[in-house]
Amino acid sequence: MSSSKFSIKNLKIFLISTFLIAFLSSCGFGDWKVYDTSEFSIEFPGVVRDTVTTFNNIAGVKYYFEPVQGALDSNMYYSVSMYSLPDSIGIVKENIVQLFKADVKNYANSIGGVLADSGRTVKSGDVEGREFKVTIAGNCGIVTVRKFALGKHLYTLLVVTENMKLNNHAIRKFMDSFKLKKYKK
Repeated sequence: MSSSKFSIKNLKIFLISTFLIAFLSSCGFGDWKVYDTSEFSIEFPGVVRDTVTTFNNIAGVKYYFEPVQGALDSNMYYSVSMYSLPDSIGIVKENIVQLFKADVKNYANSIGGVLADSGRTVKSGDVEGREFKVTIAGNCGIVTVRKFALGKHLYTLLVVTENMKLNNHAIRKFMDSFKLKKYKK
């Protein structure tokens, strides 16, 4: 009789463990995947969706991930976008920091937020960019924004985080996983 109790108990533990592992996997916990394009690669904490925009001579694509509400992920939104401009962005090289800052300021205004800093220097390989913080309206969170420019492309990385969850390693993992590929003229 004790051996059947033992096997039923082990079976219950096994089933509960299997359920928890499946549940945590479906929440995106620890399920980071590399998303690779011809221009760059980046890691997302789940399945990526995309959208494409075109306007006159400008084309853009955005890849994004929205964690399931109530999941273990501390962030609310991840995205990377790439805009192709008609001319090389290198022509404004000496003003690139001002361009990045103005673009982030416009984004902040569009969400009712405030640009919270002047940006710090970051790198993707040899390409220098800037990272900014935007405070969301009502002080309910922060958007971490990184900007890079290479050739005719402007790249923007975003992570939206609630106020109480600002110091999480997923922000750094996402941002630091962004790798630009060599520019081909």
